[in-house]
Amino acid sequence: MNKNIQNNIAFFGIIFLLIFTSCDSKDANDCIQASGTVVKEERPVTPFSKILVNEGVSMIIKQGDVYKVEIESGENLLNDIKVEVVDNQLILTDTNVCNYVREYDNTNIYVTAPTISEIRSATQREIYSDGVIEGERLVVYSENYQNNEYLTSANIYLDVNVTSFQIIFNGISNIFIDGTATNLNVNMASGNGRFEGRNFSVENATIYHRSSNDVIVKASKSLKGDIYSTGDVISVGTPESVQVNEHYKGKLIYED
Repeated sequence: MNKNIQNNIAFFGIIFLLIFTSCDSKDANDCIQASGTVVKEERPVTPFSKILVNEGVSMIIKQGDVYKVEIESGENLLNDIKVEVVDNQLILTDTNVCNYVREYDNTNIYVTAPTISEIRSATQREIYSDGVIEGERLVVYSENYQNNEYLTSANIYLDVNVTSFQIIFNGISNIFIDGTATNLNVNMASGNGRFEGRNFSVENATIYHRSSNDVIVKASKSLKGDIYSTGDVISVGTPESVQVNEHYKGKLIYED
């Protein structure tokens, strides 16, 4: 091999090694920063009942007696993960958005609170409940009318026991829900999001359905609403009272 070529290979090999050695540091540029060893770190928080989950964050929410937030991520990334409470809302933000050398899906945040009244998903990742969330009212948002930079492509898995449960979606997020509620309000304002409520027993359900995907509900007393798009409303069982208007191609379908 030509000596000049050998020298060039050796030179660029050293440069490559230096770059990737420097990547494994919390001070490295975000785009080339390695995650480092996965660790858990607890962050202090003031009381809250609402939660905003921003881009790149996966959240596991648990109802408990204390307010607690734990971040699970690479040790080099922790400095760029922000946790703050503003006007009763816990805001979870991962600013490590530029990524050339590490795997995605690296940041999980574990949240515990006595009362959870609102979850706003602006992430493309997953949101889970650890155990049952109980209370009077819980609202889940996955929409970008308030802020067009919010992502609306999460998968949300919840187990709840509440008096009133409401969702407002306008993107491609899906929600899979178990548990019980007295009143359910589903607002699929647009998009291709799906509501999977086959294992969610409610007394009264009100549906506004403009999604091209399906809404699956299990109501015992009343089911009412409007279908404006191609997605169907699938009723598990037959409620005592049904008032659903089909305005386009989507249908009300009964399932035993």
